[in-house]
Amino acid sequence: MNRLTSTERTALILLLSLVAVIALGRWWQVRQSGLANRESLPPASDITGTSPSTQ
Repeated sequence: MNRLTSTERTALILLLSLVAVIALGRWWQVRQSGLANRESLPPASDITGTSPSTQ
């Protein structure tokens, strides 16, 4: 592999940083929404459909 120029190296680092930030942001969004969903789950009776509110 040939040596990169400083400009190419800088561009590569910026690109990799951008990809890492996007990936981290998406992971954080999924993690936050997953925690929110887990906290706001209805009682078991609502899930099974046996409670009066779902009929």
